[in-house]
Amino acid sequence: MTEPATRFDPIWTEWRLPADMRAHADRHGADRAVLHAEFHRLLSTAGEGAASLEIGCGTALDSSLLALKYPGLRAVATDYSEPALAVARAAAAKLGATVECAKADATALPYPNGMYDLVFSQGVVEHFPDPLPMLREQARVTKAGGAVVVDVPQTFNLYTLVKQVRQWQGRWPWGWETQYSVSRLARLGRRAGLVPERFVGYGWWRGRADLLWQVRRWGPAALWDRLERAAGARFLMNLVGVFRKT
Repeated sequence: MTEPATRFDPIWTEWRLPADMRAHADRHGADRAVLHAEFHRLLSTAGEGAASLEIGCGTALDSSLLALKYPGLRAVATDYSEPALAVARAAAAKLGATVECAKADATALPYPNGMYDLVFSQGVVEHFPDPLPMLREQARVTKAGGAVVVDVPQTFNLYTLVKQVRQWQGRWPWGWETQYSVSRLARLGRRAGLVPERFVGYGWWRGRADLLWQVRRWGPAALWDRLERAAGARFLMNLVGVFRKT
């Protein structure tokens, strides 16, 4: 059973934008530097008049940061929650970013085939017990040669275990979530008609019980950076899958 369409409305209704929006956005981008590096790699070859589409945008900070970096980009951010869209519009306005915010059902996007160079979501797919219709919609609106980027929780880390326990206890504020391994996400992309291109990971839980994070803090930074780049998709908190539409 999927989450009710208005499940997250109370969260966004109570959301308050920080006073220093630019600093907040910069921290947001730094925390997701690996994800944004993929965006920049993909958009750098998209050419003039490129367009991006964010699914389940929430604050739409990712779209705002892209719009600021690429002034010619048509950045579109969608969500089904009206309160979330209100937050997204306010955040973009405070940042001076041009982002088109629109209400849209992720399983029935109101856009023609092949409209976008880049379609992405962060923290969305895991809330759908059957995400295939949504991902097929993302593939449909992506241009041939364009990319779909999916950012989901990774299966094999302590954060996922803690999340599962809290869900079982009814103490998880974000509703039902699943998680993905590289192979599971690759299969999902292929079923949606997309070609897996690359998988990367980012983010540490940083809880006191996360012994691997404690080792990482005191270990040789250069060695850990290499390990994260080479294998982070298999053990860090967030798994990013990059898919191409042929």
